[in-house]
Amino acid sequence: MGSWLGRQYRHPALGHLLLPLLGLKVVACLIACWLLSDDADYFQRWSLSLTAQLWDSPGAWLRTLLGDAFDHRGQRLIFHGYSNTFFIIKLLSGLNLATLGSLWANGLYLSLFGFIGGWELTKTLAQIFPRAPLGAPVVSFLLWPTVVYWTAGLTKECLLVGSGTWLLALALSRLFGTQPPRFGPVAGAVLLAYLHFKMRYFFAVLLFAALAGLVVIRVAQHLGEPEAAGCRWCYSPPRSAWAGGWVVKLVRYFASTSLPAS
Repeated sequence: MGSWLGRQYRHPALGHLLLPLLGLKVVACLIACWLLSDDADYFQRWSLSLTAQLWDSPGAWLRTLLGDAFDHRGQRLIFHGYSNTFFIIKLLSGLNLATLGSLWANGLYLSLFGFIGGWELTKTLAQIFPRAPLGAPVVSFLLWPTVVYWTAGLTKECLLVGSGTWLLALALSRLFGTQPPRFGPVAGAVLLAYLHFKMRYFFAVLLFAALAGLVVIRVAQHLGEPEAAGCRWCYSPPRSAWAGGWVVKLVRYFASTSLPAS
């Protein structure tokens, strides 16, 4: 984390904003953990129960991770079908090993994950579109009130927004960059896509569809023969920019209007 902060601090365009924005995120996290919501308290309490199961019976804990039910020391928890609530509890049960079950540390880790995703996307957009106003992505992904509020503390939105923005940053870097694909970013993108789908599958489907459309456009451009590809309209730079802008607007939409899950 320290090396990452050092690299970001030296960024020519965004480096001077790192500490103020990070400080804002930490303050928001502390407030969220102090004024703990019912959902966050629920996540924390049950994650500690799963961690206790991990220490007592690692095999049973693994079965819990792969299933929809938890049963240990007379405590029972059952979810029928898909549940992002149980998923975040499972994640926190593993994170508790590093944080010793600290609510404050868990909240900080999730908040930093959300922050890093927004930061990486902001940095990527500044690199790809250098003539665009830098303040637009900064405000959209790092300063927008609902983003700051919902991506602080133990919230699903930390993982949702963090995974979506970070995934989009990796995708745009690959599609508009010149570096050959490397294992690390590709594996990271797969994990982020999985996390994003687990947190809000209906958002993930839209984002994946938008990215797939952008991939088709970029491939047609690189081929240089839009007629052969049947995508004459795809080769138009304004339409390509529109498609990329649609992806950015999509992430901005769920980042600024995300609400807690029922």
